[in-house]
Amino acid sequence: MEPEHASAGTGAGRTYVVFLGKVQLKYEQAIVRASRILEDGGATPVEGFVLEALVGASGKPEDQFKPTDDVDLSEPHRKHFRAVPSGGGRA
Repeated sequence: MEPEHASAGTGAGRTYVVFLGKVQLKYEQAIVRASRILEDGGATPVEGFVLEALVGASGKPEDQFKPTDDVDLSEPHRKHFRAVPSGGGRA
């Protein structure tokens, strides 16, 4: 699955390639709702997960986003993510 859409934001003319686990996703805008990344990456229902931004593909968590949060893909460490069940633990 490679969605090439995103919620409103900046970054016109650039494609942001991100990974949720091993799933590659592409967005044309820098600002993307965390729920969109979770859903596009197959982590559903999105309300049952939080999105963690990682330092590298298998690095430590850098930041955490609730499904209702906006994620700025132009910031550092916004390429690799993992979905974590809201109750804790890895997904």
